[in-house]
Amino acid sequence: MSSNRLAHILLFLIVAGILVGCGYDNHTPPQRLLHQEVPNAPIGVLEHYAEEGVEIVEQIVFGGTVTANDLSGNFYRLLVVEDETGGVEIRLGLYDLGALYPIGCRVVVSAHGLSVARYDGALSLGSTLYEWSGGRVEPIAPRDEIFERVRVVDKGSPLMPTTHTIGALTTQMCGRLTRIEDLRYIGEEPSWGKTDYGSEADRLFADAEGREILVRTSRYADFADHNIPTTELSISGILYCDRLHGKDIFVLKMRDLSDVER
Repeated sequence: MSSNRLAHILLFLIVAGILVGCGYDNHTPPQRLLHQEVPNAPIGVLEHYAEEGVEIVEQIVFGGTVTANDLSGNFYRLLVVEDETGGVEIRLGLYDLGALYPIGCRVVVSAHGLSVARYDGALSLGSTLYEWSGGRVEPIAPRDEIFERVRVVDKGSPLMPTTHTIGALTTQMCGRLTRIEDLRYIGEEPSWGKTDYGSEADRLFADAEGREILVRTSRYADFADHNIPTTELSISGILYCDRLHGKDIFVLKMRDLSDVER
C-alpha cells in the first residue's frame, strides 16, 4: 500500500472519529416531553406560575379547546386554548397554525419547563421570560418540540362565546372567548385595522349605557381593510385588558369577520 493511500485512510478515520464524537451520527429521538395524553391539571393552575414568575417544574399537562389561531392573520404565531377554568395563549414559533390546530379541536399541552406571564390581562405560556422581552414569554421552538408539547387529541367542535355586558366583564375573563352585544362604533377611522403606524389598530365601541370597549385588529389581518358597519353590532373575540388615557379598558380581538353580527 502506498504511503499516500495510507495517509488518506488515516485521515478518513480521524475525521469519522471526530464526527461521531460530536454527535453528527446521533439519531436518538428527541426527549419525550408529553408523557401522557390525559390532562392532570386545569388551565387555571397556570395563574400561580404567572403570579410567582417561576418556571413550571412539575409535570403539568392540561387540555382544552382551541378558540383562536393565526388563520385570519389577527393572531400572530399563537393559539388560544380554553377550558372551564380559563383561557391561555400558547406562543409557538410556527406559521400556519390554523392548519395544524384548527378552531374547535381539542389539544393536550405539556407545560413542564415553560414559563407563564400575563400580557394584556391574559395568561401567556411560552419559553423563558427574558428581561428584554417586554413582559412577553418567548415562543416555543423548534418545530419538533412544538409537536411534542402540543398535540391534537380530538377534532372536537368550536366553543360558543359566553355573552356578557361590558359592565359585567372582569379581568379573570381575559383570555376567554367572549361576546358583547348592542355595540356601536364611535370612532372615526372607517376600517377595522388599516393604520399608517404600528402593527395593530384599536377601534372604540360603546354600548347603550356609554360604557366603552376596544376592538383590536392587526394591520396584517385579512379583514383589516374592511369597513366597520355603522349599525348596532354583536362582536365576539378573545378578551384582553389594556389602558387607554390612563384607565383600564377591555379589548376584544376577533378571529375573523364571522365574529361580527348585525
